[in-house]
Amino acid sequence: MAGTPYHRIPGRAKPGPDAQPDGPAGSPSLSSIGAPVAYGYIGHQDMAHTRDDVLALVRATFPDARWQGVLDLLDTYGVESFERERERVQLAVVRLSEGSEPRLREFLAVAKRDYRDVLFWAEYPEDARIDTPEKRQAVRELFKKLGIDPPAGLLE
Repeated sequence: MAGTPYHRIPGRAKPGPDAQPDGPAGSPSLSSIGAPVAYGYIGHQDMAHTRDDVLALVRATFPDARWQGVLDLLDTYGVESFERERERVQLAVVRLSEGSEPRLREFLAVAKRDYRDVLFWAEYPEDARIDTPEKRQAVRELFKKLGIDPPAGLLE
């Protein structure tokens, strides 16, 4: 693994700046929590996304009069060498925007700081939710298994 970029080593994420604004439903950014993630997100790394996919989603999501403006905004992502997976990220940004140009701009800004955040939020929405009853229960069970009293806030 000598000479392999840190973020390409399975199970390691390249540390990055905190992505703001937070993702959907108060989701944390991957970089802000120091999450070890597999490069490429299992199940998605082999999927090829095309410009035609981006065009189709823009047409399905935004009014006709805004297509060119939205595409111009999307095309600001992927021009730098570190802005990876251009079409996949553009598709994620459009999905997350839900047809709102201001949200599109926000998610583009996040993608330019750490593209993994928008991919995580768009492709794994259930995992991106920070506080669900199922997650709270799993943490309670972990505390019990370790023989540790859970914090009071976790019992509610």
